[in-house]
Amino acid sequence: MEDNKILGKRMKLLRGNKTQEEMSKLLGLSRASYSHYENNRVEPDTEMLKKIADIHNVTVDYLLGRTSSTTHREVNQKNYKIPFHRAAQITEILNQKRISASEFRRALGMSEDDFFVFRGGNDFKITEKQAKVIEDMLGIPKENLEDDSFTETVMGREITLSEEDVILFNELKKYPILFHDLASDPERKVRELLKMYKMKKMFLEDNEEELGDGFGDLED
Repeated sequence: MEDNKILGKRMKLLRGNKTQEEMSKLLGLSRASYSHYENNRVEPDTEMLKKIADIHNVTVDYLLGRTSSTTHREVNQKNYKIPFHRAAQITEILNQKRISASEFRRALGMSEDDFFVFRGGNDFKITEKQAKVIEDMLGIPKENLEDDSFTETVMGREITLSEEDVILFNELKKYPILFHDLASDPERKVRELLKMYKMKKMFLEDNEEELGDGFGDLED
């Protein structure tokens, strides 16, 4: 978790006017268990994080403080991130230009909590508008901040894929039988399926054939 207190803060924010009792019932928890999550005494497991995110219609990344955006992005939508080395560069340029952290934070439109995580790097995701602010104020081209990876959630586990792999993965979803044994190691299985699918597509393209109704036999 990027900030061990941000999950609880965001859960409180998203809860709004609802009581802890109401939220605990929605999640199938005791009020005490929910309170432990919100007060950062206990960290929810992956399945519970996904359930909390789904109820509030936000992403798990948002709950964990990895991004200030609450929504998933589409495949054709650009996104940006701040890796550790870029965060260090930003701090150095801020000092050189004598731009205060508070001035920069306000220009980015970030809360203090988000800005704290942002300054730590760790591939913190930012919007295109924020990337443009960094470009204008610090001279770092926003193209240098582009994030060309995408996240798919499979069996409760988030898997980072390239744009090409996301498109292929969506094609593979037409064949549910391929995903019958993902529980043991979903990431490994998905990557194996993608590798085999790419090979088959290349073979068919080389032979000027069309993909049939089935995907063929697959083995672990």
